[in-house]
Amino acid sequence: MRWLRSAVARALLFIAVALIISSVVATYYGAQLSTSYSTSVPSSKVGAVAIVVLPSSQGIAKVNVTGASQVLYLSLGVNPLSLLEELHGVGISIVSLSTHEDFRAGVLIEVAGMAGNPIFVEQAFQGVVKYSKPVNGLYTISSPVNSNSSLVVVAIPSDNSSVVNVGVSYRVTGYGRLSTLGALAAAAVLAVISVAYDWLSGRA
Repeated sequence: MRWLRSAVARALLFIAVALIISSVVATYYGAQLSTSYSTSVPSSKVGAVAIVVLPSSQGIAKVNVTGASQVLYLSLGVNPLSLLEELHGVGISIVSLSTHEDFRAGVLIEVAGMAGNPIFVEQAFQGVVKYSKPVNGLYTISSPVNSNSSLVVVAIPSDNSSVVNVGVSYRVTGYGRLSTLGALAAAAVLAVISVAYDWLSGRA
């Protein structure tokens, strides 16, 4: 007995196999739908901590901060850390910098420790910044971002904490991708349909 004598049945089976292969390739080599990064900055060495989320894609950025007495945030069209001359002009200098770049998710995350009076940062963006309210000591900021609008969060260290803890997550929006498990389930259904179709067409 020959299996899959029908061209339609063979096509369905080929589609099922291709679905599995394409899903696996997308999982390991295609666009990544989310990424995260966390770090800590010693409070004694900085007057403020700046967290910058710079995407080349479109998504939702979420920043969690603990160990801060105040957190303010705003959206900018440029990387604020590139404005070094302006920062120096208001008495702010960058003393530490850690970065996380995820090419598959399309985002650059920067966490900078800044020396100087943080009140100058607030004054520079007066009327533009927003303030985050903590819940049990945790500040959470969530904002949509894209290639033309980055998220900037400035945390003022607390006198009661030796470090400012920062956690950043980024989720790409605007498109979706079938998971490997979903692809296997869909492929199994197609395989059953192809065998059933071949059996029914053979009886006709």
